[in-house]
Amino acid sequence: PRRFGQLVLIDNGQVLWDLSLSRSITDLEEIRFRENSQPLFAVRTTSGHVQVYDHLRRRHWLRTLNTPATSLAEVRLPDQTILAVGTNTGMLTAYDEQGRRLWTSHLADEADQPVLALASAPTVNDESEPVLAAILEAKDDKGSADLFLIDGRGKVTAKINDVETRDLTQFVDSNDDQNNELLVPRFATLELLGMGVGNTGNVKEWEYSLNAAPGAALVSDFNHDGNDELIVGTLDGRVHSLSNDRAINWLFDAGGAIKALAVLNQSDRSDSSVVVAGNMESAVGVSSSWIQLREARGERVWEHALDSTISALLIADVDSNGEPEIIAGTEGGNIVVLSSLGELLWETAVFPAGQSINHLAFMVSDTYPAGEIIAASQDR
Repeated sequence: PRRFGQLVLIDNGQVLWDLSLSRSITDLEEIRFRENSQPLFAVRTTSGHVQVYDHLRRRHWLRTLNTPATSLAEVRLPDQTILAVGTNTGMLTAYDEQGRRLWTSHLADEADQPVLALASAPTVNDESEPVLAAILEAKDDKGSADLFLIDGRGKVTAKINDVETRDLTQFVDSNDDQNNELLVPRFATLELLGMGVGNTGNVKEWEYSLNAAPGAALVSDFNHDGNDELIVGTLDGRVHSLSNDRAINWLFDAGGAIKALAVLNQSDRSDSSVVVAGNMESAVGVSSSWIQLREARGERVWEHALDSTISALLIADVDSNGEPEIIAGTEGGNIVVLSSLGELLWETAVFPAGQSINHLAFMVSDTYPAGEIIAASQDR
């Protein structure tokens, strides 16, 4: 059967508008092409279309690729912001605000390696530096992937073999020196690589064994000392906290499989907290999930159980009270909103059963200055 996708804009549990697309939505990326411009969102579908909309459902542009798009990323260069699009043939294309193609890079020699994920650098001093990491499915069919580092002009600066296929690779600035490092999961191992700015080399800073496949990764300066901490959740339910020199801060076993991690900043706490979301399946195949709030030192503050599998997680101040809320999308098509204290604020069925919420975004605009939730779904 032909699959379809749907976008909805939600305010306090009420659907303000919805937009149906003729193919499944496979990615949703918020983008601001200019610093003071209104936010837009790029949508990728299985048809190969990339479409850019504003908060009023107006389409700004559409581009049709010769092959299905497989990944999207906003890339901030020193002089402009671009939208990078990866395809299932290993092609990477960059577009500007008007949808004009800036460059195309063919990463797979035989056009047989899909771009599984894209990660962009938070700090770019020069477009000749690596600004984008592209994860391509490896040719050996062993479940691994190849990582290509791309500069702002679309040129490959380096290649790293045998990395994780999941969307976990990310740029970090672990010591706040305005130079990026690369956090690379390799199955049951985590590595921090120096970028070798000024040349194409990569210096391996350290390696850490997770003893299980990673499910989510998060980098942030939780105690605001100028050095980032790394938190990694694995598919066997453990959560590791590491300092930027690989020293273990804490480790706990939450059970289930870690789906997502997020930073929560509260006005009454000096340190940031970490939100941990995990999914579980019982012996009889019943799915459930939970959300935990953990202090920066790992101690659990609260836990909230859900009777459906979590498929997306978002942190945003949805009620404009100055405190962030925790928004979870489920495979059952519901959105659940919790306060920072773990209280259930509201829950609503946004999509019919069978339409999993696979992407969440929060958009603040002139029309909706308090901000609204955008949810994307596809039928299963």
